[in-house]
Amino acid sequence: MQSHVFFYMIGSAIRYIIKEKSLKPLTNYIFRYKKISEFLDTPESKIKAYFDELNNSKFIDKLTTKLAPYSNIQTGSMMSPLRGPMLYVMMRVIQPKIIVETGVASGASSSFLLKALQKNNSGHLHSIDLPASPENDPDVRLPEYKKPGWLGDDVLRYRWTYHEGKSSDLLKPLLEKLGETDVFIHDSLHTYDNMKFEYTTAWPFIKNNGFLASDDIKWNPAFLELIKEKNPSKILDLYSFGILKK
Repeated sequence: MQSHVFFYMIGSAIRYIIKEKSLKPLTNYIFRYKKISEFLDTPESKIKAYFDELNNSKFIDKLTTKLAPYSNIQTGSMMSPLRGPMLYVMMRVIQPKIIVETGVASGASSSFLLKALQKNNSGHLHSIDLPASPENDPDVRLPEYKKPGWLGDDVLRYRWTYHEGKSSDLLKPLLEKLGETDVFIHDSLHTYDNMKFEYTTAWPFIKNNGFLASDDIKWNPAFLELIKEKNPSKILDLYSFGILKK
């Protein structure tokens, strides 16, 4: 990994730790190979190899270079070591055919997912979001005149379908059309009502042994309620990013 990328990611982790007032993100980062290995029943050496594969590809360098002129635009925590890179590695292991995500903004998480699908040489990502504006996102996450997902590499877009609108309107019809999904990822509006709606709507459409992932699970009790109600077979809690195996 290039040194400037390494320091960028470490800086992101430090800012995250300060924000959350906890050292748990750091311990999760240190033991990330072990945690993901146990969660996915995959050898730790293979998990590390996929992390190395991503780092050696210079893909993160490309993303950080594209983001550099827009330092005032937030990308959430997806560029931190425990978000985008971890999603990439998991998708390389899972080899999903269908991924559904809510929340796109600039497209950091979508970029990591699509890169993994490219390496898998299979799969498709469906993303639901509204273009960020002061009315629907107080922390506008798009540079002016940029569309949701602008950060993504054009050569990866053939595996991506963007659905513009609210998840409350589009999520269930999309899932009904698809029939089932291997992975569902929530990263849209983090209110209790919206998270509860997305979790309960998506869960029946996640195939057996599929996965539900969510950012900012500590913001309200919706994720914990889902665990109690659905009794998932496995739980990976990376402090504020959670993944359940059905």
